[in-house]
Amino acid sequence: MESELFIAYLIYGFVYILFGFRILTIEKHHGHNQYLNQAFKYVAIFGIVHGFSEWLTVLRISNLFIPIDAIIQNTKFILKMVSFVLLMQAGTTIIVALKIKRSWLKIIPVTFGIIYLIVFIIVLTNHGFDYFINNRTFNIIYIRYFLGVTGAFIAALGFYLESQRPEYVYNQLKWRYLAIAITCVVYGLIDGLIVRPTDFFPGNVINNHNFYAFFGFRIQWLKIGVGLVFYFVIGRLIAVLNQLVSTSIATANIATIEMDARCKIGFEMHDLIIQSLYGIKLKTSKLIKEYPMIDPLKVLNKDLDDALSQTRDFIHNETLQRMSFKDLYESLIHLKNQLNYAKKSVITLNLDPSLIAKTSEHSISITQCFFSVQEALLNAFKHAQANTIEVTVKNANDHIQMIIKDDGVGIDKTVSKGRKSYGMFSMRQRVQSLDGQLTVVSDSAGTSIIINVPISEFIL
Repeated sequence: MESELFIAYLIYGFVYILFGFRILTIEKHHGHNQYLNQAFKYVAIFGIVHGFSEWLTVLRISNLFIPIDAIIQNTKFILKMVSFVLLMQAGTTIIVALKIKRSWLKIIPVTFGIIYLIVFIIVLTNHGFDYFINNRTFNIIYIRYFLGVTGAFIAALGFYLESQRPEYVYNQLKWRYLAIAITCVVYGLIDGLIVRPTDFFPGNVINNHNFYAFFGFRIQWLKIGVGLVFYFVIGRLIAVLNQLVSTSIATANIATIEMDARCKIGFEMHDLIIQSLYGIKLKTSKLIKEYPMIDPLKVLNKDLDDALSQTRDFIHNETLQRMSFKDLYESLIHLKNQLNYAKKSVITLNLDPSLIAKTSEHSISITQCFFSVQEALLNAFKHAQANTIEVTVKNANDHIQMIIKDDGVGIDKTVSKGRKSYGMFSMRQRVQSLDGQLTVVSDSAGTSIIINVPISEFIL
């Protein structure tokens, strides 16, 4: 019997520590909003702390540390309390971010933990270090019933609210967040309610002994199963988030490459084919003036006019893809929605609506501006480790000003000058082709890329 308990608690602790470390080791690679980053960190540390608290039970069962048994048991109580506070903190973080915009609510779980520690220390000081080994009522009520059940249900509520976000409808993320919420509920019921037998309700009815008598196996095996569900569900969720981030970035990069290629083809056709055709046309025009009676020359000249017209139309319609400011805004909104869907950074747009009415209908210059803003936005999204990225497009002192600002880790000076980054180099080249100026301001508090282009490039 003792050997079965020993093995059960050993595996129990290992599974929870394992899923905690799994989240910590892959969290920094996946993408979603900052509050979810924090929530998953709390869940990860919950798993590790909870697992170590169960390994302390393994030490007690082994009977190898009897002289310090009281220290081991009291340490277990504290670790158990901390683990439930962390689980409650995970749920509170999500709820505050999504529903209740009161940041002070996030300190409630910690407050409950501090209250417990104060009472715990006072009782040990007045009644001795082994008091809680012989008197478990306070710990069962406060840690298991209050913190355990409440913490798990608050965590479940947080992940449930996350699953109900509109963009998750018919999406596999929705079901994974729901699965985590259900797992939290199950965990709260089995680890918060099913305790050692007590002389008060509900512990005198719902307890470990009655569970074993009814089901024929120990509750620890069910807790192990819940830990494995945590491990696989959270792992799959983060894998989906990683895939979304990679897909969003790849799609945006492909669009940039495609538009760049089309522009390059257009310019080459303009520089090579149109210029050659135009040169031939000049020669035929000269021959017509010298020999006006030769009708085939007139026909050839008209054919060249038609070829030039058709080639220009093809370049304008199929390669250069001229944009208006309305197109620019719509493209930026689409890009923002695409990247926000990946949940890595919160991207906001501040777009001056007055520019739409004042600018030319379509312009290659606006297309180049979009390329530059897109490049800066993608760089911030991929590399800045930012919580928020803000894009502003406005009319400022006879210039169109575009600002891409993030609160990330900053960038190296050699990169900001384009010496080690093709993306930064291409941005500078685009802006310079518009007689504009690109400025990079970066430090540990974040990066701002400021692009100023003369408004004469756009206004009719």
